[in-house]
Amino acid sequence: MTINQNSKPHRTIPVVPDCLDILREDQSRFYDFLPIGYVTLDEKGMIKSGNLTAAEMLGVEKDLLINTDFLSFVHKEDQKNLQLDKNSLSDLTSHSFDIRLKKSQDLLWIRVYVSINENLHFYGRQIRLMLCDITGLKQAEQEKTKLERKLEQRQKVEAIGVLSSAIVHDYNNILHPIVGNLEILIEDAACDRELQAALKNVLIGTNRAGNLVKQILSFSHQADLEVGLIKIQPIIREVLKLNRSTLPANIKIIQTIDNECGPVMADSTHIYQIVMNLITNAFQAMGNDDGILDVTLKEIEITRDVPGDLALTPGTYVCLSVGDTGKGIEASIMNKIFDPHFTTKEKGTGIGLSVISHILKKYGGDICFSNESGRRTLFRVYLPRGYVPFDTTTTRANNDKQKDLYGNESILFVDDDPFIVQVQQKTFERYGYIVTPFIKSLDALNEFKTRPETFDIVICDMAMPIVAGLELAYRIKQIRPDIPVIICTGFSEQINKDNFHDMGVDGFLLKPVRKEESLKTIRYLLDNR
Repeated sequence: MTINQNSKPHRTIPVVPDCLDILREDQSRFYDFLPIGYVTLDEKGMIKSGNLTAAEMLGVEKDLLINTDFLSFVHKEDQKNLQLDKNSLSDLTSHSFDIRLKKSQDLLWIRVYVSINENLHFYGRQIRLMLCDITGLKQAEQEKTKLERKLEQRQKVEAIGVLSSAIVHDYNNILHPIVGNLEILIEDAACDRELQAALKNVLIGTNRAGNLVKQILSFSHQADLEVGLIKIQPIIREVLKLNRSTLPANIKIIQTIDNECGPVMADSTHIYQIVMNLITNAFQAMGNDDGILDVTLKEIEITRDVPGDLALTPGTYVCLSVGDTGKGIEASIMNKIFDPHFTTKEKGTGIGLSVISHILKKYGGDICFSNESGRRTLFRVYLPRGYVPFDTTTTRANNDKQKDLYGNESILFVDDDPFIVQVQQKTFERYGYIVTPFIKSLDALNEFKTRPETFDIVICDMAMPIVAGLELAYRIKQIRPDIPVIICTGFSEQINKDNFHDMGVDGFLLKPVRKEESLKTIRYLLDNR
């Protein structure tokens, strides 16, 4: 209340702030508490306003946002596809896209919703961006992609397993007559030692081919384990020789292999797998650069002081060391290299070291490594040394079994491969047996029906047209239940050395079959009827 000169009171109007300014400030405070970032840009892409959430996403104080270039917060790779200038905005309509924002050492995935305010302000046309943090969503998508890749890889492995079964069956059928004929030729060349030695070398090569097939089955998880005393030396040399032809000439191989190093008790395929994985990893670590691959094999004695974190009991171990002068293993991943499916390779399953560790622990061994990042890596594998037990009873029994493989009984032999029939007939007849061969299983069945008492034993292939091996065995057993039947196959998921009795047959042979094995099986069944 004031008094004018005429002493008449009058009311003054207080100064009231602009209502729009109040609303604008309240709106800004309201926006600050939203979980979504809001940013307003001018036509040049400069930030003119933004809420607190947007500032946190961009990693700066809110007051420092004004008049900064929005693109300066965007990851370089995403900047190439994002232009916020006057020319590019002329064609811009409401839409959304995903970008990565740089925030200190981290990256945030942001989904940006864009709208254009066509009303001109004092600084020109407005671009309004709504920023939603979708980092968690992107991580979930990446994890989903990894799981899909793992599933795809598993399906590939399963497909390889199915394919390898067919390949192994046919491959073993091819090897079978080769092995049989070589054994016959070695016997015939008894007077020519030079020729006999050459033939034995060929036979060794075919045996290696058979072991290669076992490795294929092992990789597809279908092979039965055959644990026995294994010398590691020849496996190392074979793997090095196999890889040498594919390596750059500037990689030097140093071998320090103790020939007196004892055997280990393991499956040969597993040993091959371990050696191959370690040596292949070492080669790949060096790439095309100059380097040295150092392979050492020796016996060591483990006392109570077990080195490192190795899970070993005191005793004598065979130690295989594989070192390379590659770039080493980064410190950030050193604790992950034995995790299943972890890999630093762009292509690959990442199962090598994980599988090695699993195999070694199964045999009472372990693996460790030392590393100098940027310089070299050294892996050490420990396996318990194996010993041959001296058992006179077993030795005498084995000698008795090998003493006489000859016989004069009648064999009905059936296989749809004429080369196998030919070589097996010749082998068995050399040892005194009377062989009646058939290529067609139905003809063999009809012959057996005609004179079942003529035959003393039946040997038949598993996979044959019209009448398969198990069906043929079943029909023959219906006619003469007492006659022993042996199934011979290159590979079968239906029958193996563990379940052949359950399948109604008396013996099982896996091609390629050595003559001693087949003759021992025949003799055993005939002598124990």
